[in-house]
Amino acid sequence: MRGTTVITLMLAVFFSGAPLNMVGESLAIDFSIMTSSCVQRQSPDNLALAALEGALRNDSDDEVRRAAAWALGEIENPAAIPALGRAIRRDANPRVRITAARALGEIEDPRAIEFLVTVLDQDNAELRRTAVWALGEIEDSRAVASLNRVLSDNDPSVRNAAVHALGEIEHPDAVDPLAELLGDSDPRVQKSVAWALGEIGHHSAVRPLVAALDDSDVEVRETIVWALGEIEDPATVPGLIGLLEDGDIGVRRAAVRALTEIEDPAVDEAMVMALRDDDPLIRRMAARALGRRN
Repeated sequence: MRGTTVITLMLAVFFSGAPLNMVGESLAIDFSIMTSSCVQRQSPDNLALAALEGALRNDSDDEVRRAAAWALGEIENPAAIPALGRAIRRDANPRVRITAARALGEIEDPRAIEFLVTVLDQDNAELRRTAVWALGEIEDSRAVASLNRVLSDNDPSVRNAAVHALGEIEHPDAVDPLAELLGDSDPRVQKSVAWALGEIGHHSAVRPLVAALDDSDVEVRETIVWALGEIEDPATVPGLIGLLEDGDIGVRRAAVRALTEIEDPAVDEAMVMALRDDDPLIRRMAARALGRRN
């Protein structure tokens, strides 16, 4: 069809009496278009993408469809998002749907959000967890509202994944919903919440974090202390100084590190106090802090 068009154009130009160089220019323009189109059609990436999308949509073998979904994630071409989005919603095999969700996370394109949020209320906990992980990988604030709702999921592993995702996105709209989970029944979720609040670094997290400093779980307390150091709010200094007498050495070390991140006159006095700690590492940390601050 294109060849016929070129010949017709040549004849029209010739019989019109136009200069022959116009014919050459027309041919060059049209030939460049044909060449570009041909190269695009024959591109290995495009051929692989089309073949994998076809396998994901039509192959009768579950494992072949799953392999196709995995491969599309490895290629990381956003053009595969619609095909993967269709798979996570419509494929009959849960493993294929889970792999498609993971592939969308590997691509890390915000256009995948609309597909991922549609499976956050599915019965399959692994699918929900994988979709949440993918949203965290994309790191787009448009997913925050959906992830906030997942914080009430009945599966602690899904809640934990949502907390991590919100920590990756680092949007202040997640602070209040996350703070409510500082009292979660699962210490792993509590610890993740403290980490996420530290990553977000918003001052509105200070009050709930300080209120949770008396948690019975040592690792939770350590992470809360780390988070307060990340936020660097002078209002946290009294609570952190109190932790220099905590019975756990890890909490005391975390308190010293956090205090050294905060600009407040009371920190110097706290470091003098830390110089009397039984732990040599804490004493060294305090000495170095005093050297840097004075």
